[in-house]
Amino acid sequence: MKATKKNASKVAAGLTQYVNTLLLAQAYARMEREKMNVVDRRLLNEGYYTDMDTHERITNPKKIFHMVEEDFAKYEVLRQGEIDRMGYNLPRDHCPALVAERLQTEAEWALIAAAEEFFPGMDNNTLLCNGLETRQKFLDLLVKLCINAPGYKAPSVAKLAG
Repeated sequence: MKATKKNASKVAAGLTQYVNTLLLAQAYARMEREKMNVVDRRLLNEGYYTDMDTHERITNPKKIFHMVEEDFAKYEVLRQGEIDRMGYNLPRDHCPALVAERLQTEAEWALIAAAEEFFPGMDNNTLLCNGLETRQKFLDLLVKLCINAPGYKAPSVAKLAG
């Protein structure tokens, strides 16, 4: 497809609903990750450590996987209790942040699949083979193309809730 203003508008019109879904999914994932990071940091204040060789205190939620197995079992029970108290309706052992991040990934896949109509050969696997950075740049390009198109209307959370 030759790049023209008319073609760019056609691409934007065809992808805007997917871009809006992705933007909402990104916001939701960010919000849920922040909530769970607060929970994780509060729980980590109780004092959890890495293996006995290094025995370093874990303060960063990204380092939880280094936790001693016995500590992790205790931590997991406390974390699930916090998730339950927050009122989530998820299966046991499902992290709200990971569920939201999965939705974001699915929205990315849907946008890339829809974009194939306009950019043949630019499928998710091809993009991944070229690296995560290339895939992210492609997604960013699609988002910018749509949100900068004339007449673009941002997604409304109120419409989703109603």
